[in-house]
Amino acid sequence: MVKGIKDVHEQILDVLSRYLSPLNAKGVLSRALARADLRRDQLDDVTAPQVVGNIQRAARLFVDPAALAQLEEELTRLASSGQAPAAVKVQVNGERDIVKARAAGRQICEQLRANAFSVQKVATVVSELARNIVSYAEQGHMEVTPIPGGRARVRIVAVDDGPGIPNLARILSGKYRSKTGLGLGIVGSKRLADKFDIQTGRHGTTVSVEIVL
Repeated sequence: MVKGIKDVHEQILDVLSRYLSPLNAKGVLSRALARADLRRDQLDDVTAPQVVGNIQRAARLFVDPAALAQLEEELTRLASSGQAPAAVKVQVNGERDIVKARAAGRQICEQLRANAFSVQKVATVVSELARNIVSYAEQGHMEVTPIPGGRARVRIVAVDDGPGIPNLARILSGKYRSKTGLGLGIVGSKRLADKFDIQTGRHGTTVSVEIVL
């Protein structure tokens, strides 16, 4: 951080200290960070919106109702000074699109300050699911979406209009073996996911994976 420039933690404390005692200001911010599962060093322009709602709810216990609206306005303005990464959608029709989708996933993770291990997990899932589209459905799309609130997460959705996946139950059990590799990307993605869902039928397949960063 450049000397003389306050970090987001200090900026929020400055705002709270105009309405609360220093002790209460620190306590409210500390509890808001804990509820959002964030450390002080993770509080920045991107993650600030995740804790502002918690701060506002806690501050209502200590701030005079006549001043509460002004406090909430200041906190909202401060939190919105940074922009969270936007969701990215990539059409997947060939090998080059797999590279594009993987790069989009990495970029969102980096914007969310994810560690290297989490970035690799997201890149792997995106690659596997995009490759499944190219190999077995020929065309579809990938969506990578940052999820607001609480600890930073991303949702990866792969959609295709292929013929569906036969033997899905056996594939998910890990017992299915295919000479073409069908199912390996799905099983691998499921293992890396914190949340996993798949819907398949004769009109196509949708896979949704959520990863906590």
